[in-house]
Amino acid sequence: RYVGELATHVRAPVARFSVLDFWGSRQEVLALEDKVEPPFRNASKEQLKESLASPGLVRVRVAEDEGGEQREFIIVPALRRHWDAEEMHRLLTGAAVER
Repeated sequence: RYVGELATHVRAPVARFSVLDFWGSRQEVLALEDKVEPPFRNASKEQLKESLASPGLVRVRVAEDEGGEQREFIIVPALRRHWDAEEMHRLLTGAAVER
């Protein structure tokens, strides 16, 4: 499990996880959006907003990253100040796959 930041790419259906490894080196892990298992599948914008407003961690599973590995990331919604709300809603609820 990794704790890090989550971002989406504006022009491609890619999710980027920025994490630190055991030694403190930053790693950028890319995964196609359709390989990200949405932790809030089919939630409305209101439900997602409510869930992300509460303090805590959110587990995000990736079926396959760019290296073909299964991964699990822990994101901290309280640090989402740089998220594009529409992009994150689509990714975290599963609507991104339907683009």
